[in-house]
Amino acid sequence: MSSTARRFMSGSLRLMPDHEKQPEYLIKFARQNRQNLSLPERLLWRRLKQPANTELSINRQLPVLGEYILDYFYKDLQLAIEIDSRAWHDGREEDDDIRQRAI
Repeated sequence: MSSTARRFMSGSLRLMPDHEKQPEYLIKFARQNRQNLSLPERLLWRRLKQPANTELSINRQLPVLGEYILDYFYKDLQLAIEIDSRAWHDGREEDDDIRQRAI
């Protein structure tokens, strides 16, 4: 399993301010993802939501830019955390690069 944490240093992530501006299919997909987290995502979520880590607000399965979903996102830090398994990542390096440039 590989996991990637990326800090966006070149300014703020271009989030759409509310779900009304996100495509409905993306909102529904993000909701489904929240209900069906993989084991690594569940384990990380438990750690991130522990009382010692609640000083900063974190979003889980956050739709952005009308076509992507971030696994976890700290808005105040502009920090996105992605959890990808080998099965998901195999052959998708180019897609990851495209998404990274867009975000």
